[in-house]
Amino acid sequence: DFYSGLGYGDIPKATTVTLSGTPTPVAVVSGLVVTSISPTFQFQVQAQATNLNTGAVLWTRNYTSDTGGATGFYTCTADYWRFIATDDGAYVMYNGLTSGTRTLHALDIATGNDRWSMPLASGNVDPLLASHGNSLYVVGKNRQMKIDLTTGNVAWTATNTFQTEAGYTLGGEDPLNRPMVLTDSTLWFVDGTNGLTHQYLYGLSTTDGHIVQQIDLAALVAQKAGESLICVNDLAESNGEIAVLLGIKSTADTNSTTNSIIYQDLYVLQAVPEPLSLALFLPAVLLLRRRRR
Repeated sequence: DFYSGLGYGDIPKATTVTLSGTPTPVAVVSGLVVTSISPTFQFQVQAQATNLNTGAVLWTRNYTSDTGGATGFYTCTADYWRFIATDDGAYVMYNGLTSGTRTLHALDIATGNDRWSMPLASGNVDPLLASHGNSLYVVGKNRQMKIDLTTGNVAWTATNTFQTEAGYTLGGEDPLNRPMVLTDSTLWFVDGTNGLTHQYLYGLSTTDGHIVQQIDLAALVAQKAGESLICVNDLAESNGEIAVLLGIKSTADTNSTTNSIIYQDLYVLQAVPEPLSLALFLPAVLLLRRRRR
């Protein structure tokens, strides 16, 4: 606590949590450290929960999975976007070979016991996951679902078709950040990579999964002469507003290179539960521009 005169080195260490294999960034929920690990032997993914106070491993579960590559820049079986841990005590992840059926699992965080599991539709290999209250949202390339976290009952299924389910990536490498952000009535995510012509920001209704907003981010940036979108750096929500941070390249910059981010633009838009005419609704307002040093 900086305001109480405590520095970083003054904070006592509660425990040391030892993880084997290639772990993801961890999540801390209800006094537990939960993570997904790619063991030293591939074709496996291990879910694990550890008591934060004692360091004791409470449970582990092993599943067959694709290799993904245990090290390096490319997708690993334990990449953190492949699981979520909720405040309501659910741990959700998926496994399976890329060439076969993926299975979605919901575990009880406290015990590691199964709540429920279900196969994912064909073609939905690496779906986006997010939760809000007791609802789980699964967004795949051609199938989207809202699921009750406790029972596994499917509230609705939508069949929107998207370019990819990799979120946004740069140069085909790891999806380093694949957020899906939610309001009370909408969910938002980016569809497309820097290798595609279009990178869309989508808003879906949480009532039934229909598309309420589609914004072409590349076209939005291209409205400024000589500027183009390199990558999406972040996506966030606050008080019903959606903020998206974009990395911009400009031909006007003499030091510009192929993947050189010259500006970072922060656009903000109002999340709406139903489509509005563009004559009535400005899709995104540029709130801040920061030039790279």
